[in-house]
Amino acid sequence: MKAFNKRRTKILFLNHTARISGAEKSLLEMLSALQLSPYDPIVGLPPAEEGLAAILKQRGVQVVHFKMRRIRKTCNPFRLIGYLLNIITTVFELRTFIRNESIACVHSNSNTAHLYGGPAAKLAGIPAVWHCRDLTNLGIAGRFMYNLSSRVVAISSCVQQHVQKYAGDTSKICTIYNCIDSDMFAPSAQTASRTNSDPFLVLMIAQLVPWKNHRLFLDAAASIARNANKIRFDIVGDDIFDDQQPYVKELRKLIAEKNLSELVTFTGYRSDVPALLASADLLVHPAVQEPFGRVILEAMAAGLPVIALNSCGPAEIIRNGVDGILVEPDVELLAAAILNAMRNRSQMHEMARSASIRVRQIFNLAVFAKKMTAVYEEIL
Repeated sequence: MKAFNKRRTKILFLNHTARISGAEKSLLEMLSALQLSPYDPIVGLPPAEEGLAAILKQRGVQVVHFKMRRIRKTCNPFRLIGYLLNIITTVFELRTFIRNESIACVHSNSNTAHLYGGPAAKLAGIPAVWHCRDLTNLGIAGRFMYNLSSRVVAISSCVQQHVQKYAGDTSKICTIYNCIDSDMFAPSAQTASRTNSDPFLVLMIAQLVPWKNHRLFLDAAASIARNANKIRFDIVGDDIFDDQQPYVKELRKLIAEKNLSELVTFTGYRSDVPALLASADLLVHPAVQEPFGRVILEAMAAGLPVIALNSCGPAEIIRNGVDGILVEPDVELLAAAILNAMRNRSQMHEMARSASIRVRQIFNLAVFAKKMTAVYEEIL
């Protein structure tokens, strides 16, 4: 990416963590898409130089640090008071920065970021964009966050429907799908190196958090192990915030109980996702409440067949039987779909070719940039 030039209209993008997950990858793609727009991005992050901050600085994007915290639901009154004090002090710090730097708009890249960015923008008298990326129940905070927004950008129609329950006036909500740089995931020579004599490799790529539904993936693997040979399963991802130890322990115990140790591999976090997709035969995405499913786009761009659950974001990305397979959240149905993909590779590859065309036509940087700049033009 070329370094951004200084432009007249500054937008402050806020993200509540510097650790890289799907939302942070989408932020990087968003900044790439907006590179030729008339806006000068500044990114506000917590005080950390690694991860997202390092990548942004490498790409020539200005990064500033604010004492934002990752806020978790709690009934502990002392923790709640701590969160509230942190939000108040950081909001005033942000307001000062906004005025000193002549920021034209605040764009919050997450729900937590908007708890800081929304009030700061209001106090500074500038518009605020809330980029809603999940289906978390926000309770009374949802109405507060909505009222502080000039526009709400949902990453899928199911997220838009979720946000609408906090809205009095739904006219300021719109859906803009995430985008990816498809060229980064274009099929490589590694794909051609796989043969039918290799074990059929099934990938799941996701954070190690319960809502990603790894248990369904493992249950399906156990069912398949009774009916197929020469197949293996890789779980790619990590507990990136170090707060899911019981869940990770549960998954490892499940693998032992179902005698899957020789079939299932935890790879941990991997930065070489394009190479992983190129070396696999199938991506399975078993999350039930998936707001979007960025990894599905990556697999589609890589020409890798995809099976996902027929709900929420994946059902908006995939046309069942055309670009991939959608199944109901049932172990035996998922297992049967994986076995069918293994036994009908040519049919799955036809779907993958269709998917590759679809992702390049609909989920590309240019389409995203056009829609996002239209939002900025409306509110500035």
